[in-house]
Amino acid sequence: MISYSYEELGLTRERFERLVIDHVPIFHLDKKEKYGPCSVEWFLERASLVERGKDGPASVFLPRGQVRQEQLLDMQLRHSTSNQKKRLALWLDDKDIAGPNPVFMDDVPVYVHVKAICWPDGVPEALEMNYMTLFAFNGAYPLFGLPCLLAGAHQGDWEHCTVRLRLQDLALMGVWYNSHRNLEGEWRACKDVQRDPSGRILSFVARNGHGMYPQPGIVFRIFCAANDFTSAHGRVWRPKRVVRMCGIHGTRIPACTSRGCGLPNPPCNTSEPYYSRGAQSEADCPVLVEDFSLWQRWNGSWGTSHNPPRQSWFNNPEPLVSRTFCQRLICPLAKGVDTLIPLEKEQHQKRQGATCNRSMGNNAALQLVSKDAGRGQAYDTMVIARPLDPGWNNASPGGVVAGPPLPAPPMER
Repeated sequence: MISYSYEELGLTRERFERLVIDHVPIFHLDKKEKYGPCSVEWFLERASLVERGKDGPASVFLPRGQVRQEQLLDMQLRHSTSNQKKRLALWLDDKDIAGPNPVFMDDVPVYVHVKAICWPDGVPEALEMNYMTLFAFNGAYPLFGLPCLLAGAHQGDWEHCTVRLRLQDLALMGVWYNSHRNLEGEWRACKDVQRDPSGRILSFVARNGHGMYPQPGIVFRIFCAANDFTSAHGRVWRPKRVVRMCGIHGTRIPACTSRGCGLPNPPCNTSEPYYSRGAQSEADCPVLVEDFSLWQRWNGSWGTSHNPPRQSWFNNPEPLVSRTFCQRLICPLAKGVDTLIPLEKEQHQKRQGATCNRSMGNNAALQLVSKDAGRGQAYDTMVIARPLDPGWNNASPGGVVAGPPLPAPPMER
């Protein structure tokens, strides 16, 4: 897999770390939530390594308290056939599924994975930062609100939300709030993202299922059989640490091919509050820790939830468009939009504008595309990453040079 250094993306290490820290969300748990978040270390200390059966552990390989990360990979090699590898799981006792003491919830870290989203020609256009949470248990859903009809309970629950930044100026484009299957999520453009007074992004965590949503309330799903409930009045989780997962790619930033994006481009002038780049206060900002631990190479599961690097969203861009109300309610299995790139390519062939494009290396990558939409000329895409150059005098934060100023795009009617 192609990956980039900080410098190849026009960043410094310090600026990159600041971006990760500034965009760590604050999580609002539902007021009736019974199961709390936990750390990888907490889970491993209490887990047994088992072979998963249909109704729970079929056999125990390592008992509770004796699981070490080196042993996970060793057992993974021993059970190298595909069927056995898929069935290896870390399993908790029932007494541990509630998670750590909620009094110390802020000490539980959130995990982050950063990737560069590149156009098909290889030019980076955006950064996506996956902020991941681990819950010891996914609680059951009372179907149609009936406590006698419970479904969906399982051990281990990895969830995430994703922050997308435009590489041109590192402005926030939007946040993807993921829930359940990767298709069931929702994009919120930068101006619509809810924040706390310090500027930190807010994410509302669904009761029991722990999917993430952009606002509190009821989310109707699957013919109202398995609705999600979120609240602004439950416990608030402000992580003090954000752990960057470096166990696979090291400190380099892996790349994946863009499929397009349905988010509107924020204007280049990001001085208005809702185009903020992240938290505006140093107070309560988390500490970034780089983690090279072996658990990231584990191909088994945490309970029944796959390790994040095995999940499709980890190495691919987020879905292009949000799930609609009707899709969530009556078409839960409807297929999502695969790509917006073919349409963009077709339009690109008809464009009369300037395109300056170089492959990404140690020097520069610049793509400036203009389009004629029949309602005046509008600059819609600009991707820049180059080291500071005395000939370019418009440096944006973090060492990304934004080149000569563009004319203000006309308003589309």
